[in-house]
Amino acid sequence: MKKLSIALAVAGAFAATGASAVVLGEYDQGCLVPSAIHSATSNTVVGITARHAGTVYWTFFDVNSNHVSDGQFAVTANDMYSYSMSALAGALTAGTQGYLTFSHSSAGGGVLSTSESIACNAFYVTTGDAAYIPAVALTQSDYTAGAAANLTTLGATSIDSLKMGNGFVNTGSPLLTSAMAATHIDLRYWIDGATGGRDTAVVIWTANNAIGNYTVNMYDDAQNRQSVTLALANQELNIYNPEAQVGRPATFVDGFVNFSLSAALQSGILSYSVVSDPAFGATQTLMNASR
Repeated sequence: MKKLSIALAVAGAFAATGASAVVLGEYDQGCLVPSAIHSATSNTVVGITARHAGTVYWTFFDVNSNHVSDGQFAVTANDMYSYSMSALAGALTAGTQGYLTFSHSSAGGGVLSTSESIACNAFYVTTGDAAYIPAVALTQSDYTAGAAANLTTLGATSIDSLKMGNGFVNTGSPLLTSAMAATHIDLRYWIDGATGGRDTAVVIWTANNAIGNYTVNMYDDAQNRQSVTLALANQELNIYNPEAQVGRPATFVDGFVNFSLSAALQSGILSYSVVSDPAFGATQTLMNASR
């Protein structure tokens, strides 16, 4: 992709392309917001639409899926609820990077619904700007049996897969067959190497432990290749900065990192890139394609 083309790509970033398609905004039993944080000048906000009455249970986890805080709120049929992380995540959570889950219970007592009941849209809001966060559906089979029976005690192993609504799945999904399951994700970047200039933050969320050093191929927009090591330090949520990649040639400012997925990571992974550039005057979100 040539230098000028990324501005055009922004408009079509969410177009479906076969097995790499990402389906967002679907109703299901729950939803995952893969990256969430707030501060004195920023916030993560989530709009939840409820098809059925009941209770929505939310949980905030850190990057290693340690429980930070949780709560609940009632919804009615055809309800719309606005979740503000800064208002609801609790004291001393500012600056803690993590992710959110929302789960619907119509039966009461924290038991996961059996019907597709909620859909989510999420944004990271700063002064004068907002970046779209792709919130993906969680279906009943994504929860462990214990989690589905008690949504008030979600922990590090409560969500063990992503089978619906994301395109990055393994066998068992009604969307993809095993032959179509993604084995690679291309981590898109666009940078300039300058402080306060063009930057890219690549969000990688996995249902399984991602900690490790991975040998990957890094490409620029002229198809030049460089092998480097992708170091992921956190279990479930990693924010990767291509500008700080050890071994990246200085001329590699527009391209992607081809991340080959282990069998464990294929069972549930989602990635997107957040690009900021003073020339845009806004922050843009790009879904990272799978293959």
